[in-house]
Amino acid sequence: MNSPIVMSTIFVGITVPLFLYLNRLLDPERDRLRRMSQGQSVERTRFSLPDSLVDALGSRFLNRGSNPTQELQKVLRTAGYDHPLALEQFRTIRFLLVLLCLGVTGLLGVIVPDPQLLTVLVGGLIALILVFSLPRLIIEMQAKARGHAIARGLPLAMDLMAVSLQAGLDPVHSAGKVSTSLRRAYPELSEEFRRVFQIAQLHSMQKGWDQLADRVPSDAIRNLCSIMKQSERVGSDAASALLEYASSYRLQTRQRAEAQANRTSFWMLFPTITCLFVAAAIVLIGPVFHQFITGGASVQKTQELQNRSTSRVESFRGNSRLPTTATEITPAAAE
Repeated sequence: MNSPIVMSTIFVGITVPLFLYLNRLLDPERDRLRRMSQGQSVERTRFSLPDSLVDALGSRFLNRGSNPTQELQKVLRTAGYDHPLALEQFRTIRFLLVLLCLGVTGLLGVIVPDPQLLTVLVGGLIALILVFSLPRLIIEMQAKARGHAIARGLPLAMDLMAVSLQAGLDPVHSAGKVSTSLRRAYPELSEEFRRVFQIAQLHSMQKGWDQLADRVPSDAIRNLCSIMKQSERVGSDAASALLEYASSYRLQTRQRAEAQANRTSFWMLFPTITCLFVAAAIVLIGPVFHQFITGGASVQKTQELQNRSTSRVESFRGNSRLPTTATEITPAAAE
């Protein structure tokens, strides 16, 4: 069988399922919208590996009994992966990707000829480094995007919380009302308030706010949790504090946006000046450089043109000279 056909078949058979799986893993909004259109629950499950596979690999290969990395767990919680087996699932996915990379590299090393073996090994090493580091990078990007999404909907959530408290609801049911109201507009923030509502029903409202501040490492969330915990402990008016904090947070957000816009216009000066400098250098220095390259021929041609012009002017002056003295007047002219 022809080797290019074998390589193409292996490449398609590996990359297509991997692309479909990563597309489902990195874009969970499509599944959420489908469930919303069918009237199902919008609770998202980002990892789709079976728990039995995770348990088997975690107990045999991934050293599950050791102490997990606290920083990685924090990043996973910030990205929304707060499942009890989230860390094991992350390690399982990375382990499977590493095995897949090693298998593909070994298979290609058997198929390709000997002169290309070094290229395959180098490419396999680079791919191994990428598949080991990309899952962590993807998780961090998702955590950052989720933090921005929560920050965008936080002023509206505080306004709804204040309105619910002013209407006579207690903080527990106010959190549930906010979760229901923000389900379509801000699903990430709605999910966080839903967890606060559930924890408050099972334990206490203070524990729900503590876990919210632990899951979302943001100063705005910490301030919100502090306001609600102080209101519950002291008995102060939380509605007015929430409204005031929401207005100040909007003002700070507007100021940050204006500062970022000013920084953007400043940093845009550098590529603009660079592009204009290149164009100006071409216009100004280009003719001089061209004359410097072809300087001898241009000077010689210029001198020839000057001599030719001078001779033509002198001949024209000699032919057009008029008689000015009496001796130069001919008899025919005198008659």
